[in-house]
Formats: sequence, C-alpha cells, structure tokens
Amino acid sequence: MLLSAIVSLASLSLLPGLASGAAAGPAHKKGPVIPDAEPLFQLQMNLGQSVDFGPGPRGNRFGDPIVGGAFEGPKLTGVVLPVGGDWGLLDAKGGFIAITVMEFQTNDGANIFVRTTGPTPNGRGLNYISLETGHPNYYWVNDIFAFGIIQVDRQKGAVTIEAWSMIAPTD
Repeated sequence: MLLSAIVSLASLSLLPGLASGAAAGPAHKKGPVIPDAEPLFQLQMNLGQSVDFGPGPRGNRFGDPIVGGAFEGPKLTGVVLPVGGDWGLLDAKGGFIAITVMEFQTNDGANIFVRTTGPTPNGRGLNYISLETGHPNYYWVNDIFAFGIIQVDRQKGAVTIEAWSMIAPTD
C-alpha cells in the first residue's frame, strides 16, 4: 500500500515535466538521426570439416574449425589465423544463429581477437562484430560498433563477410 502511494505521488510529480517536454531527450527537427556506416573490411574465411553435436534442448548444434582466410579494408588488412571456430545452432523452427571466434593478424603483425554473432537464415544475414586488441596501431578497433553482412557457402566451406563500422551522428 505504501509502495503504491509513493509510486502514485512520484508519477504525479513527473507529469508536468513530461507535458512540457522538459524530461524528453534531445529533439531533432527532422526526426530521428540515422547513423552512417563506413567500410571496415571484406573477409573470406575458410572452414574445416564440420562437427555435428546432434539435437539438443535448444536445437541442433554444430561447429566448424576455422582453417584460414584473409581480410582487406581501408585500415585493416591481413590474414585469418587457423585458430578459432564457427559454431551454429539450428532451432526447431529453422532459425539459425552463428557464433564465431577467430584471430586476425594484420600485415604488420598485430593480432586482433574477433567475435561475431547473429542470425543467418538461409546462409545470409547480419552479424554483430566485436574486435579487441592491445596493439597501439589498432587500439581504435576496441571502440567501434561493427556489423557484417554475412554469406555462408557450406558446400565450399567458405564464409564471406562485408564488415562495416557505424559512425555516430554528430547532430
């Protein structure tokens, strides 16, 4: 009873501020501000023999070892080292989600830890990409929001990702 009275009083005291717009976020004259994106890299990743874990409580899991590859972009170019893997879960309704962990090595020798995840229905989808390194030349990758348009060719054991970095609006 006391809690509901406190909530009622608190909400009543906020109503005048909400009505005047004082509590609202920044207003944009032309509607929502849409962020831009810039190319980050193009990735070609090669997969090894798939391991099927079989059906489980959340669906059918499988994993593919990453055996190599290459990436190239305006500020990032190098190879995908043969460590890590690409794990997937296919649920009962045909939904598919991938989780990938891999290591990039840039042409100048910096190692970058990379994780991707996201839905990939029908072998094509969007993935969130996280990059992490301590190398001073590439430390900026720790602070970006990146996403990729992914395409999987299971017959060829190949994954292609067009990666982009989001650019926050300045307005």
